[in-house]
Amino acid sequence: MPTFVLHAIGKQAQRASLKLDQIRVGRDPQNDIVLAGRTVSREHAIFLQDQSHRWYVGCVSESNPIIVDNTMVTQSCYLRDGSEVLIGADNLIIFCENDFSAQHQMGQQAAYTTGECLRCHWSGMVSSVRKDPVCPKCGARDVRSASTYTRDEVAAEVDTDATSVMTTEQVKAHLRKIKAAKRSHIERVDGLDDGNARHDLHETETLVLAKGSGGALALKGFVFGGPIVLKWTGAHFQAESAMFWPSMSVNGVKTKTALLNNGDLIEVGPNRFKISTG
Repeated sequence: MPTFVLHAIGKQAQRASLKLDQIRVGRDPQNDIVLAGRTVSREHAIFLQDQSHRWYVGCVSESNPIIVDNTMVTQSCYLRDGSEVLIGADNLIIFCENDFSAQHQMGQQAAYTTGECLRCHWSGMVSSVRKDPVCPKCGARDVRSASTYTRDEVAAEVDTDATSVMTTEQVKAHLRKIKAAKRSHIERVDGLDDGNARHDLHETETLVLAKGSGGALALKGFVFGGPIVLKWTGAHFQAESAMFWPSMSVNGVKTKTALLNNGDLIEVGPNRFKISTG
């Protein structure tokens, strides 16, 4: 049974495991996976198995294509474990052959995650490696991870207005932006160079800015708190800060998270880093 890892800009990644021979994706609440966003068609894509049980994805309409592993698709194509399917402008689906692969894609390092019992609504820490965790309050096995996808919750966010169809040129331009973003690097521009001033950013890896030797690039001066982590979201690299003092600023604006673009400047106290793409 495949598992889908769902990424949407500004939201936590979610997992969806569906025991279906075909899985429909779109903005309409009747789809098996519902995605919000005006650039998502009411029925946008469909995942299917062929006679040899290989999974492939197809477009419901050629007028609103998808991008699969950085290639624009207007009809259908086969998938591999870890294939990336971009739906519209802001929703990325990673196809995983099993839940173990999905867990790896989500970057879950800890053995525990936050869960909620659907029967008595207890919430607390549950094992992320147990198939059927048990609620310690009522004994039910209806405990779900907080990152589990639920169609009804997403459907409540769906905009019922007309779909903003992306033309072929717009899709190609969006693809060029994604490819350029994947060639990003970060460079220290504050003069506090210790011989390790530049790092390339990789979509499969996170890059850490931290005090001392705990990061790929060290934060100098008096800083207090957790690290700043740069990671790929499917269309951009994003900076997430756990810093207490001083706050992280991006282009002069204090923030905890920010999507990064060419020329953006990350500042923490005396530390200044520039993002370059392409």
